[in-house]
Amino acid sequence: MNEEERGEVQPNGSRFRAVAITVAKVVVSVVLLASAFSLLQFSDEERLVLQGGEEVAATSVREEGERLVLTLPSGGERTIAKAARLSQKRFEGLPTILRKTDKTLLLLCLIAMLVPQIFLAIRWWLLLRLQRLDVRFLTALRLNYIGLFFNNILPGATGGDIAKAVITAGSTERKAAAVGTVLADRVIGLVSVVLMATLFLTMNLRHRELLPVAPVIYGVAFLMICLATIYFSPWFRGTGVAAFLKGILPYRGVLKEADEVFLSIYRRKTLLLQCLLLSFVAQASTILIQYGLVRSLSFDNIEIYHMFVYISMIFVISALPISIGGLGVGEMTYVWFFASAGLLENESLALALLYRLCMLFSSLPGGALFLIGLWKSRRRKA
Repeated sequence: MNEEERGEVQPNGSRFRAVAITVAKVVVSVVLLASAFSLLQFSDEERLVLQGGEEVAATSVREEGERLVLTLPSGGERTIAKAARLSQKRFEGLPTILRKTDKTLLLLCLIAMLVPQIFLAIRWWLLLRLQRLDVRFLTALRLNYIGLFFNNILPGATGGDIAKAVITAGSTERKAAAVGTVLADRVIGLVSVVLMATLFLTMNLRHRELLPVAPVIYGVAFLMICLATIYFSPWFRGTGVAAFLKGILPYRGVLKEADEVFLSIYRRKTLLLQCLLLSFVAQASTILIQYGLVRSLSFDNIEIYHMFVYISMIFVISALPISIGGLGVGEMTYVWFFASAGLLENESLALALLYRLCMLFSSLPGGALFLIGLWKSRRRKA
């Protein structure tokens, strides 16, 4: 395999494009985080609906006879008649929401987040064995945790896959095959999470709050089925379009190996079912952990079916490499999806913040393992 087939020789200007893409991702992260930050409310407020439909926010409300004195967020005061108040509801700021979190349940969720990676490591290890790559399970588990660590600092939720692929490729002569298994592993994970979202949505369509997200989920599932049908079609593979795509795509060696992995899995239905089952177990356990976060925050209006539908799609959208470490993308998708279930922006962002905390905590072993490996490598060279 020559360098061009492996994708080691890149077209002129590729470095500039890489820098431009990274800058664009930083900009996207900043814009989305700024949008999320603008939705945050740090102080507690009383929100009143007055006659005529006017809505008023006040940091405090006190009664003086037949009148109400409202302390406005700007610091000024406004006096209204009691009779003008149609409704009043208290909205808690982010610090209050987080302060009331059940700390014991949060700690259990933090520890539990270490578990799903074991199932994901087994899935990838099966793909490595399929390609006859001599990688021990403990090595696959170690690399999976390292990948999780880099997911938090590299562009998109797939940044860890890049790090995992590079490290794995460096330990075998069949570099393209190793990278191909990582790519196939990611695709299987995305397919399974879309299937999970579609399944739980279909089972719970009687809940009207799910209807706004139904077109998105069914649309993604339909697109996935169409692409899979075309991809595995012998007719399409024999057309000039397929040959043209193979000729223009970069990293042809890696893509060829990934294609062989996909075809091997497609032909081995038992292995395919094993990989999908492992994906379901890993993703379901992660969603259940997030439901534990919901309970720790005392969001009583969120049910388990909300989690399986919304979080599944948040996983898919967050996997898009359009920001640094998925920053901003995950936060805004939490706000959009959970608004259908009645969560306020502050509450959705609190849930997203706690989940990111869990992910950071569970990735710490990966960071430690990476540094230990780097230290051992430098000692051997010294």
